Order: sequence, then C-alpha cells, then structure tokens
Amino acid sequence: MIIRSPYPDIAIPEACLPEFLLAELGTDDANCPAVIGTSRRARTYGQLTAATGRAVARVPERFARSTKEDDEMSAHVIVLPGGGYEVHAAHEAELIVDWLSGLGLEASVFRYPLNSWHPAPLAALQTEIRRLRDKGADTIGVVGFSAGGHLAGLAALAPDVDERTSVQFAVLGYAITSMETETYRPSQLILLGEDASPELRRSISLDALVTPSAPPFFLWHTAEDPYVPPEHTYRLAAALAADNVPHSVHVFPHGPHSLGLAHGAGEASTWTRFAASWIGEQTGTRTSHGACQRRAPRYGDDQERPGRGERSNTAS
Repeated sequence: MIIRSPYPDIAIPEACLPEFLLAELGTDDANCPAVIGTSRRARTYGQLTAATGRAVARVPERFARSTKEDDEMSAHVIVLPGGGYEVHAAHEAELIVDWLSGLGLEASVFRYPLNSWHPAPLAALQTEIRRLRDKGADTIGVVGFSAGGHLAGLAALAPDVDERTSVQFAVLGYAITSMETETYRPSQLILLGEDASPELRRSISLDALVTPSAPPFFLWHTAEDPYVPPEHTYRLAAALAADNVPHSVHVFPHGPHSLGLAHGAGEASTWTRFAASWIGEQTGTRTSHGACQRRAPRYGDDQERPGRGERSNTAS
C-alpha cells in the first residue's frame, strides 16, 4: 500500500514508516490523514483541508514528548518537521525524537507557526531556543526536513544572533535552502508573498547567509527528489565550503522527497547512521553508532572555533 504524503503528488511507501506507527494509526484510506497528514481529497497543494490539522493532533501522546525533563539537560536537539510551511509532517516529528533518544540524545519537536510571513517562524523558534537555554541547555542542535530544514538553517545562520539564540550544529534533510529558485515556489509565497523582491528572497536564502563563523552542518538529499531538487543542498554546500565551515554532505542516488527516517528506502536509509556519528562528534557524546568525538564549541565557551584543516569536510 502507498500512503499519501503532505507533499502533493508524492507518495511514501509503507516500508518507509515504522511498523509501530502503522499499527497504531492504521493504513486504510480513512486513516491515511492520521499517518502522514493529508486528506484523501488533498491531491494538490492548494487543496489541503482541515483534516491536515486533525491528522497531526491524532499522533499518539506517547510520541509527543521530549526524551528527558528540560531541567536535566545540558544539550538539546530541536526537531523541525517539513510540510511546506503549511503543515507539519507527522513522520518527520516524534519519530525523529525517538531515533535521537535511541542515540542517547535529548530532543523535542517544535511545531513552528504555519501559513505565516517571515520572520514569524524564525522568531518563534528563537524563543524556544532561549527557553531551552534558560533551562540549562548549553548546546543546541537543530534537525530539520524540507521547509523545516530551511527554518533550521535560518536559525543556525541568523545574522547578529545573540548567544542565547545561537545554534551549535544543524542537520538538514532534503531542505529548501534557496528562495531564489523556482523549484519550490509554494513556500516562497507563504513566507514572502507574491511580489517579493529579489533582495528579500535572497535575504532568507541560506547560501547567502553563510559566514566563516557558521556552525557545522550535516546535509543529506536524494538525486531523484522532484519537489526540492538536490540543487538546494549543492548551493548551501558550496557556500559552506567557500567559507571553510565544517560540513558533511550526502546525496543518495535514489529516493523521493519526504523520506523522514527513510526506513526501507535503500541506500538513503543509511543517512541516520552517518548522522548519528556526526552528531556524536558535535556533542561529544557516545552514540550507538560510534565512539565519543570532540564536540563543537558550546554556548559560553571561550575557545576559538576549529581552524582550516582541523576537521575535514566529507561528502558521499
């Protein structure tokens, strides 16, 4: 059976979703909105209905949680689901928290404002970062998918950011990185409106925001993505390389958009293994996929960021 995704005309195989979620929510036509987030009738972007919001709300409560109490943590990963800035894709939310929890990391989903003009989603995310930091998180990472990846990148690359809203590392999956291309116009319309100037569009394009002081990035994509082509990842990766920002890039040959954890998606499913090792390096924690590595500088550190040659950039 194929389950419809929140991205019109794109279908996600059941194999890409964990069995426990399928068992909980069901996979018949009536329950498809609960699994992924679109109604049976919402076949185009403009036809999304109120069923979308109800679908997200129906995710079982045991999945809607952080992995530990806020006041016990020193590091925290914020998960930002995709959905074109119009919906929150359920399979890119609590399931990602569960994966991070399995790596021994503390994480939570942040459901940013939808159908809102920039900078409302970014301002809301920065407020959440400040809240977590006030609770004791000195290392903040963001993991975002598609539109959520764009928002994660905005937070990580925000100019003139104060230390309390700083991001120490970012993981972006098939992210929208440029508002200067025409490859994913719906998100541009939601964030900037119909008549956005070229200057405004560039101002929230991630490749234009990269500076040498940017935090490390992990980027992954598939070459076959029809909705957000890998050009988006290539553009950001080129900007990171130009400014010698530590980064890891993985573009897999096969797979559609909106894969999430990518269970059963062939080679693309290995992104979690690569990311687990990389995140362990940023946080200085031992994950199930690798030994403890040197962490990225934390909030309040006085040490200088790694210089040229201290950490290699990788690509696959």
